[in-house]
Amino acid sequence: MADDAPLCRDYHLGRCLRGSQCNLSHPANLDPNIPKEIDYQVCNEVGQGCMRCLQAGYPCDKKTRDHNDPKDPCSECRHFGGPGCKCILARNTSQNDALHPIMLYGAIREYAYGLPSFKHREESKADGKIPS
Repeated sequence: MADDAPLCRDYHLGRCLRGSQCNLSHPANLDPNIPKEIDYQVCNEVGQGCMRCLQAGYPCDKKTRDHNDPKDPCSECRHFGGPGCKCILARNTSQNDALHPIMLYGAIREYAYGLPSFKHREESKADGKIPS
């Protein structure tokens, strides 16, 4: 097996039946038997924060704040939500539920920051004259 061989598509899934007889590349970092590291964990409990904090991935201090009004905003909403911002705890979603679609699909981020079409990127930016 050469290092420049194409990747075996079955190896990382643990389905390569050819083993050492496979002519395709089996990189060590894609070995399905090595333990996986968990880089980042988010809360999976419902009602632990407001929607603004859950969707942004920020820790929400709404439950731990000393307040009498249930609409009293958390620190994030108080400082960045603008005047009159009232946040409430999300009763039917967790931080994991809010972040999962964003991680998979990019949500609005791809729409807002997408690159222009190929034609526009390749056009010249000037009229061809050198500034004096």
